[in-house]
Amino acid sequence: MDFYQEVNTMTEKKMTAEDARRIQSQADKSGKNQDFKARAQKAAARNIKGSDKKK
Repeated sequence: MDFYQEVNTMTEKKMTAEDARRIQSQADKSGKNQDFKARAQKAAARNIKGSDKKK
């Protein structure tokens, strides 16, 4: 797998609620990435709503 295939694979993975919780926990511990924490939560919520529509 070359670099571009690997990056493409990484970008296709959707943010899950578990991913967002992990990011929020780390951001709270470190005091960094506070803006990314909010974006992660929002993306996870959007992906959960999107997965409900497909069912």
